[in-house]
Amino acid sequence: MLKKIGVIGGGNIGGVLIQEIARRKLARSVGLMDVLEPDFAKGKCLDIAEGTPIVNLDVEMTGAKDYSAIKGADLVINTAGVPRKKRPTARARPAKICFGPTWGSRRRWPRASRTTRRRPR
Repeated sequence: MLKKIGVIGGGNIGGVLIQEIARRKLARSVGLMDVLEPDFAKGKCLDIAEGTPIVNLDVEMTGAKDYSAIKGADLVINTAGVPRKKRPTARARPAKICFGPTWGSRRRWPRASRTTRRRPR
């Protein structure tokens, strides 16, 4: 079991991912980072955390709009991206949105493992 897993991007993939991390007890703490207003990541973590006592889980969940939620993570998983209906035609912007957070986490926590997951085109 890891001490902390950080997830960047709280959309459908990120939300299910932190729920499964908690359910499978893969980490003692899970951090979710998303830039959406108003505190989207905090709300998603609160929704999932309120259901954990029913299934007898003890996982701490934190959400934020900046990298403070994933500080000290042993593993960082990037699920950030542009929704399909709003995806621009140029490929530079989606690449910046998807891989920018991974580069940002590399500067802050060089020893953490990272992986990026995206939907197929």
